[in-house]
Amino acid sequence: AVFALVFVSCADKESKYPTLLLNGSYSYLMCSADSDCADAESEAGHFQKLDDSSYRNLEKIAGRDGAYMWIKSEFQIPDALKHKTLGYVIPYLHFAEKVWLNGTYLGGYGEFPPDLVSAQYAVHFYALPETVLNQTGTNTILIKVFVIGKGSLSGKTFIAEVDKAKRFASDH
Repeated sequence: AVFALVFVSCADKESKYPTLLLNGSYSYLMCSADSDCADAESEAGHFQKLDDSSYRNLEKIAGRDGAYMWIKSEFQIPDALKHKTLGYVIPYLHFAEKVWLNGTYLGGYGEFPPDLVSAQYAVHFYALPETVLNQTGTNTILIKVFVIGKGSLSGKTFIAEVDKAKRFASDH
């Protein structure tokens, strides 16, 4: 898979930085509430491409009554970002999620049932530990999502140097 290394301007129009855009790289797999990261990794061949129209309409895949799904992205770190402390930004993902990088849990936003809490409209930021990243091989992000009602993965998800990613998250 080929991903674009682009320069994205942040709130400061003068500031440009190397960014790896992940949109277009996502696939999905429906799962149960008790599905864990190891389950998703063992089902790697069963993920289906998440097309552009599905990003904003996850409920069309998951249904409107509430369902769990795995969303996966695989990427390689471009030379401009190798051996740097990186951050991952999801501008908006509704309803609740938990995120893993190469099998290591990074955190989440919102709460899964039974204590259902929406992640709301906040930008989601995750630090990507350099010790977990494969500098020369493929990296896998797995996101377990609970979708109920309107669900979407909106905006341009990206990886950048951690300070730039944090600044984008705090400015939006």
